[in-house]
Parts: sequence; structure tokens; C-alpha cells
Amino acid sequence: MKPSIFCLHKSYRRLVTMLLAIILILPVLLAGIQAYISNESESQFWSFGYKFKEHKYRMAVTFIGDYMHYTVFYEFNLTTALSCCLLIKHCSASLLQFHSRLKRMDFDALIQNGFKILNDYKMLEENVRLLKKALSMPLCFIILSCILNLYSVLSYFLSDRNLVFLTVEYIMHSSMGIVVISSIIICSSDIPESIQNIKETAGTLIEKHQLCTSRRKQDISFLNRLEKKKIIFLSAGGVIDLKKDLLLSIAGNLFTYGLLFINLGKH
Repeated sequence: MKPSIFCLHKSYRRLVTMLLAIILILPVLLAGIQAYISNESESQFWSFGYKFKEHKYRMAVTFIGDYMHYTVFYEFNLTTALSCCLLIKHCSASLLQFHSRLKRMDFDALIQNGFKILNDYKMLEENVRLLKKALSMPLCFIILSCILNLYSVLSYFLSDRNLVFLTVEYIMHSSMGIVVISSIIICSSDIPESIQNIKETAGTLIEKHQLCTSRRKQDISFLNRLEKKKIIFLSAGGVIDLKKDLLLSIAGNLFTYGLLFINLGKH
């Protein structure tokens, strides 16, 4: 199979490079902000209870500790999520290429290449199923981790104990959770949408040539098989299909949880 145009596009490569640079710079930037606004108790946490008399040493200890924390918590999660999105995008780009090629073929080319078209789609389908199996558990852990972070952020901001250095960290938690969940779900939904477009194009071609002779109808039977192919959804742990509707469900659950937390706080 030829390399995907999607992966060869220069602007796409620049975007990936820029995202990787942001992910690498983010821990340094956040650690610097935390070191600047942190209090003495946070420096004692990272120094295992040791009290530094000079403020510059407290800032240095806080910076090192927060940098390690953000590297593990943000850089690892964001890099993993970006890797998953790139794999998914590469797979959806292959489906998009197949769909574009199918639409451009004239009737004679379809008849001559019917077996090859089915064989190419079978290979793409196998790749999608393999990708679904490989990413099922990683996507489950990533999404679950982000959802739990969003719940903890919601609990923090609905409570009365809001500290400046914790507020910055929880804002980053929520931002990372929203970006990661949205990116994964939107990227994952591209695959079933591409498969649906292929099925619809096959149906359109069948209708377009249904008045042909009986021999020609037999020749385009491969389009019937293509139209009847099942749509494959990527899933999180084999439990939740990653569709765009899932974003609304997550937002609704967070809203419900927030209302419940507020009502419990009043009592």
C-alpha cells in the first residue's frame, strides 16, 4: 500500500511537530509558574519536610518537584493520546483515499477492478479491526483518567478551599482532560464516518447502474457486498463505542454531578 497523502502533507507534519514541542515545553512552563506562586508548605512537600530559609532554594525545590510531576502526569498522557490520535488518523486517511478512488472510477474501471477493490477494502477492514483491538485498553485508561480528573476538578471548584497554586494545577487538569477526550473521540469517529461514506458511495453506484444488462448486474455484485459491510467503531475497553454523541453524555454527566454536589453541600 502506498504511503498516505495525509502523512506526507507538510502542514500536517508541521502541526505534529508543533504539538510535540508544546507538550515538551508545557512541564517547564507550569513548573515555573508553580514555583513562583507556591507557598512554603509545597516546598516542604517536595523536600520531605525540610525547611529552606532562603526563598530561592524553596523555589528551586518546588520547580524540580513540579517539573517531575508534570512530566509524568501531562507529558506522558498527552504524548500517549497524541500517538493514539496519529494512528487513528492514519487509518482514517487510508479509508478516505479508498473512498476518493472509488468515487473517481468510471463504470468500466469498476468492472475490471472489482476483485481488487474488494481485496483492498478487506485489507483496510483488517487494519481497522487490528487498530481497534490494539487501542481498546489504552483508550479506556486514558479516557477514564481524564474523566476522573474532570470530576476532581469539579469537586475542587465547588468546594470552599480554593488555593492559588492548586487552582492553577486544577485548571490544567481540566484543560488537559477536555482536550484529550475531545481529540480522541473526534478522531475515532472519523473511521466509522469514512466507512459509512464508502457504503453510501457503493449504494449510489449500484443505483446508477441498476438498469444495466443482467451480465453487468452480475459484474457489479461486489458493490452489493461492499454496501453490506458493517460499520466498525473504535471502543474504550470494548464497552463504550467512541462516537461524537459520547461527548454530550460526558458533559451531561458532569453537569448532573455538579448539581448533585451543590445540593449536598447546601445540606
